[in-house]
Amino acid sequence: MRIYKTTYFVMVLTALAIIATSPGIATAKDAKPDAKNTTEVVKDTKGNFARGAKLWANRCSSCHNMRDPKDLTDSEWEATIMHMRIRAGLSGQDTRDILVFLQKTN
Repeated sequence: MRIYKTTYFVMVLTALAIIATSPGIATAKDAKPDAKNTTEVVKDTKGNFARGAKLWANRCSSCHNMRDPKDLTDSEWEATIMHMRIRAGLSGQDTRDILVFLQKTN
């Protein structure tokens, strides 16, 4: 039991350190508006590492013990996150962000 608590603590600290040292997350307000449509929201189709780390630390840990991203391969994380997208009600962007974080730290 102590190992799980220590692992959880280390993983949360790692995620927070990554978030603290990463550049700010761009929002739709920060994006330059398109000349044709000034209300267009810019979405990151590739996923955002820092946002994924924060979501993983907040959303996934609310139900699960924190797992080391190295526990699963990239393809296993992809299958897992697609399954959890439905169960946890994650948006497509949240899913991409979490997957990018897990795969890059794998």
